[in-house]
Amino acid sequence: MHYWTYKLVAPSTYLCREKFYIETANIFVITHKGHAVLIDTGTGCAPLLEISKVLKVTFDACFITHAHFDHFSGAQQLSCPVFVSASLKNVMLRRNSFGLHFFSLADVLGGARVKLHYANCIPRFASLQKNVRATTIAPMTFTWNGYNFMTFSLPGHTPDSMGVFCEPLHGFFTGDALYNGTPYFSFQNSSVKQGIESLKLIERVKPTYIFPGHNDVLGEVAGARVLKQWREVLST
Repeated sequence: MHYWTYKLVAPSTYLCREKFYIETANIFVITHKGHAVLIDTGTGCAPLLEISKVLKVTFDACFITHAHFDHFSGAQQLSCPVFVSASLKNVMLRRNSFGLHFFSLADVLGGARVKLHYANCIPRFASLQKNVRATTIAPMTFTWNGYNFMTFSLPGHTPDSMGVFCEPLHGFFTGDALYNGTPYFSFQNSSVKQGIESLKLIERVKPTYIFPGHNDVLGEVAGARVLKQWREVLST
């Protein structure tokens, strides 16, 4: 049984989603000759080892966009370097809540076996900050097999949010700082003002691809449209 879906969305870049979880966040896997870099890691319920086997890659590094469980909980499964923002590292090491009140077994599909599999993940979430592997603090530039990954602070949705710009894809991995859907800035530590500034930064970069934390990958035209929509919503 596969726990992930796989879709090639850009050159050597796969979008992977947890097959049985309705509220799944996007995971991106950039591949090169049997090796890969991950952007985000999902809930931690679906095994990242499956991605490694299906795509026939070894994970060399991982970037985490922000400290919500559906984006970074799978990091506890990794042995490769995990790049995070300084504020995200503090959250991972000190905080006991990672948005887990949004996790519901009602959002899990696939019958009793799958629900039990996800239910068994819940106790592990409680000690996640103790189990996550060693982290390296961004901002930074990371060079890997002809790719350059540049990290940017993208606060707003959360203060620890980080974006990753990648060349030669000319793509921006934005996490929940931007995606085609309703903006969520209702968390206790969210900031609409910072969110608008983050949108301006993304707009200045003019990415060919926006690889968001949820929903579909956006090209230049769609990306510009969604950026405009978010700025209008957040400005009202």
